Amino acid sequence: MSHIDTSANLNRWRRKSLAEKALLALGLLLIAVAVPSWVSALLVVVLMTGATLLGARVVPSVWFKAVTAPLGFLAIGLVTLVIQVHGWHVTLAPNGFELAGRLGARALAGLTCLLFLALTTPAADLVAGLRRIGLPPEIAEMALLMYRFLFLLTNTAEAMNTPITSAAT
Repeated sequence: MSHIDTSANLNRWRRKSLAEKALLALGLLLIAVAVPSWVSALLVVVLMTGATLLGARVVPSVWFKAVTAPLGFLAIGLVTLVIQVHGWHVTLAPNGFELAGRLGARALAGLTCLLFLALTTPAADLVAGLRRIGLPPEIAEMALLMYRFLFLLTNTAEAMNTPITSAAT
């Protein structure tokens, strides 16, 4: 079981309604995207991080493990908004920092909303909720199979990188 699945099954808000958690996450995501000020997006980041770590009592190390890779991708993407390359000449884009800040705040808000749902709700519950609102059963089953295959792929990759120790010495 991954650290995300473990957290989703063992957090304090595990038994809360999926509708409540989805309404909180999607409502705050909508605010972060719809309100023009980047400050509102940062407020969403603070609220969702607080709800995850303090409300649901997700272990901070699990949250940091889950947020590290997406933050890396986000940082690389934001650098591309700030820097312009023309042949061998590299310059800063006009208004690049402003654009990167606004986009970065909204992307971070979306990330924290997604992590809140992922770390407080097991995948099977999410798919069951989607089926209740009309997702065809075939697509739901495919989503669960892909989710399980990700764990199989991860376990296989870890096993391939595990050094073989000799029992007979």
